[in-house]
Amino acid sequence: MHRKIDWLAKRGTLRATAEALLPDFGKVFSDKNPTAILLNELLIHKVELEVQIDELKRSNLAMEESRDRYLYLYDRSPVGLITINRDGVITELNLRASEMLGIDRLKISQNRFATYIAVADADKWHLFFLKFMEKNTSESESLTLNLLDADMAAFSIRIYCQSVKLADQITMLRLTLISNNT
Repeated sequence: MHRKIDWLAKRGTLRATAEALLPDFGKVFSDKNPTAILLNELLIHKVELEVQIDELKRSNLAMEESRDRYLYLYDRSPVGLITINRDGVITELNLRASEMLGIDRLKISQNRFATYIAVADADKWHLFFLKFMEKNTSESESLTLNLLDADMAAFSIRIYCQSVKLADQITMLRLTLISNNT
């Protein structure tokens, strides 16, 4: 959800802030000399830009803090979180999912999620995946599957799936893996 910004009002606020920071503004502006007026306007514009830079720095710092907070929550989640693309390739996973599957998450590129599914449940996953991607809905659905860890040992897992559209209109599937043993 985006707020609509009234740029004229924002510009007026910036100018008022800049003028407040320049105590001699009224004296120079009352001068009828065009050069003095132009220099004064340039000075005000310079101060406006400095105020904007300060605002951008504060905003950037707040976004970085927010990103770090959510990254920490994502990585430290007690459930496995995986994002896969329309081809079924894992694009992201958190530490818990990496532990569950026994894989190095830094070396995950181009691995299909289906390779971690027990052979007995492979068809069940493929049918679910195709049906879910065709529906193109943001509603969450779940299923229980047997996955394989790095030692090829099967373990039962409940998977909650949700389809999400990214800004560039690419559809991804977010998976939440909850162990049936806990």
